[in-house]
Amino acid sequence: MKVDEAPFWADRLVHAVGATHVLSQSGRALVRPGAPPELVDVVRIASEVGARVGVGLGAGNHDGIDVDLSRMCNVLHLDETSLLVTAQAGITFEALDRQLGERGLQLGAVPSWARMRTLGALLAAPRASEASPRLGRFVSTCAGIQALLPDGTEIATRLAPRKATGPDLMHVVVGARGTLGLITAATLRVQRRQEVRQAAAFKLPTLPAALSAARAILVRGGRPLELSVAAAGIVSLHADGPEPLVAAELALAERIARELGGEPTPHTPPPRITSRPHERALPLEAVDTQVAAPELVGDAVRVVGWHVGGACVIDTGRPPAPPPPEPPFYTALKKRLDPNDRFVAWPERLAS
Repeated sequence: MKVDEAPFWADRLVHAVGATHVLSQSGRALVRPGAPPELVDVVRIASEVGARVGVGLGAGNHDGIDVDLSRMCNVLHLDETSLLVTAQAGITFEALDRQLGERGLQLGAVPSWARMRTLGALLAAPRASEASPRLGRFVSTCAGIQALLPDGTEIATRLAPRKATGPDLMHVVVGARGTLGLITAATLRVQRRQEVRQAAAFKLPTLPAALSAARAILVRGGRPLELSVAAAGIVSLHADGPEPLVAAELALAERIARELGGEPTPHTPPPRITSRPHERALPLEAVDTQVAAPELVGDAVRVVGWHVGGACVIDTGRPPAPPPPEPPFYTALKKRLDPNDRFVAWPERLAS
């Protein structure tokens, strides 16, 4: 049966999620499920009628079913002892962090332009900039997921030691851009809000000197919450934690900056970026040669160092980079889990 037979499959979707949550047009439908069972029904209907399933209107579907997870935005469980929160995939980072803040907790660090991304997007289509020296990559805070496979099977990973759980299905779905399964909920590790948070900035003579200073901060053991380098040669950082730890972080940064000819300068927040910039990951040892090139030096370039092994180049003057090609392992797994290619990738518009 073809998807063009709109009255048939549209009526079934209405029965699954309710008339007010189905919008059909031009041979496809946008549905807004409110719970995993409704999403299961949607996927099974799509399988029966031969429709493809994607996230968001226009997700690569000319004749298919697009899923909007914005109704699935609830916090399901908060364990303040184990510091774990379970939330549905449609909640935004901003909304979840705000609710946790009311309990004295916080999520990992992400840049300002990523705070309105949903939890599902952050995990399904992660970016290099969504990380920090202190907390690491945001996806590393994910302790477990609930997801839906292309055949309609629901899976949930266990919160238990790795040796007791068997194959790690979580990392089959995380980072797959929705093509191997749709994340419906996730359990994240959270942190308690720290008593002190301070910012500092240092002006270095040149951009290469600033890059060297930022790298030295990480190599010598500094772990600020955020660390960035502006094209003008300014190193900025935020440190949080107990007051002695914050003082030590700032003292280390100042000592390194002065060793390289830098001086403290008033800290000013970087311009707020509202759209997704171009970004690419680099190993830490390659930052000097690849970022300080003349064609990359300009007010639109920033470098965010996030752990001792790498950094992320942010360039607001270029369009977002396309996703990397899929490795052979992914292609083989896709054929196994979704032989009919029913699940399409998150579109860049929603992944941003």
